[in-house]
Amino acid sequence: MLILKCTQKAAKELGIKPGDLHSIAAEDNHTVLGDWFVNTFKIGHSKYIMFANAATLYSLLFEYKKKDLADVGALFRSLLQANLQAEGFDSHIIDTLLADYQAVTLAKTDSRSVLGSMNDLAFMYQTLIVHRSGPKIVNLNQGIYDVNRTPQLKRDGHYSIELLKERLATVQP
Repeated sequence: MLILKCTQKAAKELGIKPGDLHSIAAEDNHTVLGDWFVNTFKIGHSKYIMFANAATLYSLLFEYKKKDLADVGALFRSLLQANLQAEGFDSHIIDTLLADYQAVTLAKTDSRSVLGSMNDLAFMYQTLIVHRSGPKIVNLNQGIYDVNRTPQLKRDGHYSIELLKERLATVQP
């Protein structure tokens, strides 16, 4: 099951009342990658939704319009699949992961550490977008690639992509 832990801002953008979010402990998630956190932010008139994996801090970013959020689970699976393919992961690993993520549960955030790291990630994305001539010109895929290859202080200086590779190496065909 895909557990998306939404910030209050993300829940509001998704049209979910904070009281409707579930409380799910990280240890109750038995998927290979565990929980994903969700936040939204704006740069100028553009809105972005960011997903960050709690264990690896591997992140995904998408510029959205309100209609794109109608099925956040499908949006997430599509982004994850495209990014894992771009990273060169085997199709059986991607298929196994996506099979675990067919059911979606929206939950409350429960880690200030991950939220702090997400703020850092959002700042990195904002800086990349602004300094690469604005949201209409920047290649978000390149930004995602770059951010996931930035050392993460909360993960002992490891790159998110390397931590993701370690986790996905445990997936059996």
